[in-house]
Amino acid sequence: MILYNTLLGFSLKDKTYFFYIFYVVSVTLFETSLNGISYQFFWKNFTYWNAVSIPIFVSLSNIGISAFIISFLKLKNNLPFLNKVFRLIIVSSIICVLLSFFVSDSKIIKLAMLFTAISSLLSIFTAFLIARTGYRPAKIYLIAWCIFLFGAVLLAFNRFQIVPVNIFTENTVQIGVAIESILISFALADRIKILQREKETAQEEYIALFNNLNVGAYRNTDGEGRFLKANPVVARMFGFDDVDEFMKMQVADLYADPLDRKTFLQMMRANGECRNHELLLKRKDGSFFYASLTAKMHYDKENKYYYMDGIIEDITELKNTQRELEKAQLESIESLRKTFQIESELNIFKNEMDLAQKIQQSMLPSKTPKVEGLDIVAWYKPMESIGGDFYDFQVKGGYVGFIIADVSGHGVPAALIVSTFKTAFWFQEQMIPKPAFWFQEENLLKPEEL
Repeated sequence: MILYNTLLGFSLKDKTYFFYIFYVVSVTLFETSLNGISYQFFWKNFTYWNAVSIPIFVSLSNIGISAFIISFLKLKNNLPFLNKVFRLIIVSSIICVLLSFFVSDSKIIKLAMLFTAISSLLSIFTAFLIARTGYRPAKIYLIAWCIFLFGAVLLAFNRFQIVPVNIFTENTVQIGVAIESILISFALADRIKILQREKETAQEEYIALFNNLNVGAYRNTDGEGRFLKANPVVARMFGFDDVDEFMKMQVADLYADPLDRKTFLQMMRANGECRNHELLLKRKDGSFFYASLTAKMHYDKENKYYYMDGIIEDITELKNTQRELEKAQLESIESLRKTFQIESELNIFKNEMDLAQKIQQSMLPSKTPKVEGLDIVAWYKPMESIGGDFYDFQVKGGYVGFIIADVSGHGVPAALIVSTFKTAFWFQEQMIPKPAFWFQEENLLKPEEL
């Protein structure tokens, strides 16, 4: 039984088997020491060791079974409080082992047996709690411990002559330990089956998750550039209907520029991983698309490159949207620039118009002439900033001349005509008594119209 579980422990690399082996060996040595077999065959000349060996092996068996229960029933996750209690028993049992060399045999045996009773009862109670959750190995473990305790009770009854003394009642503990060992071995084997089923279920869930991801997922090699795994999404992303067909492709052939593959590998070897790295890749039909890649390199025990896992997402639409957005932003900036330019030109024009308005206002009389017998009042408001409306006065030799003009049109052209007309009006002041001749002089009327 010890050899069988030892081989399983090394094969599965599971510490639970080694805790169980430690317990079985300790219990076996306790039984052989208790019956004198160990003293007879192993340490006949070491009477002192024979005296202290019984409490030591009892304490060691407590350490072994407590460590086994913690690992076998997964107390750290299932029952954290009892996990701490069993760890306390382990510490107490280690102290008992040390005290065995300094305290009398009778006292230390009683202390060791007290911890044995506590750990035994707690083992049954813990197994009962775990078994209620449906964990089958805990049920087998519970039965094994009940059989062992039943043998211990029969041995006690045998010592108090409550039951007949015979070969069976004399060896009930050894029989109980043997049955317990067999049942616990079955429980360990059942645990292996459960772990195997859990592993298979986890693999199935992983495969389902891997194949149903909304993004492409793959695993490939480094130097050869071969695909080891790929989900249907990544195959469809590159234009392949069949995953197996896609996995026959060389990784470098999927790059728009094969040199990008070398550059990417150099980056990965330097950093070990990348996040949201953008690449231009090529589909089966030769068309290109942009992809965002998150990848991580994995190494073997010798720190040599083993494989690369990656998640890839098609971001072509996102890139197109970004380009359209950038184009719209550039157009907005250009439109804004033109708006600012037009506004600047308008401000310049407005300033010039304001200046022209001031000049035109200065051409109008600042006050009306005072003529006896007349009240002269003038008011002027152009339709635009400047316009073609005009008036003026001249007083000369007892005559009062005034002119009111309305040039067709508005704005600057009309204002220029008014300016010319005002100049002519002032330089032809001798014509004030004869306005008709002034109009003729200025070519505003034909002679036959006078």
